[in-house]
Amino acid sequence: MTSQIVLNFPKTLDKLSEIEIKRKACIAKVMTYTLSNLTSQFVKNGFEWLLPVALSQSTDPLWPDPGASIEKRIEIDIYGKTVRTTSSMIIHKIIASSIAYPKLFILSPNIRIEKPERAKTGMHIYEFSQLDFEIREASSKDVMNLVEKNQNSENTFQNL
Repeated sequence: MTSQIVLNFPKTLDKLSEIEIKRKACIAKVMTYTLSNLTSQFVKNGFEWLLPVALSQSTDPLWPDPGASIEKRIEIDIYGKTVRTTSSMIIHKIIASSIAYPKLFILSPNIRIEKPERAKTGMHIYEFSQLDFEIREASSKDVMNLVEKNQNSENTFQNL
């Protein structure tokens, strides 16, 4: 006998209670202030903000990996070419940094259809957004200094 995993998808907005709507509004406010602070810190530090790539013939090095938790990829045909949804901007940001942008950041959507048993862990979601950055020829110490400097910035959540 095979056991089946039942997945619960998020409710549509019209199915949310008043408390759930208020909770989502609070989350949106925190996300807005967080992203405003982070993106402005990158811009102040001389980074270029690139737009994400949603569909591409080349995506990330996570596939194919028999040991990975990714179960399948979303592929579609556009003008006779097979493209995939990006599950990471790794390749795109490394190429962009090495060719044109010495310092860049990207706020990008990621879609990763993982094995069904991972959905129940509470730690894995199939869709998320990621803020990622790249610095050409930077050492790990340079990156840590940048992160620590921005972590200690005075721009906090005082107005929430």
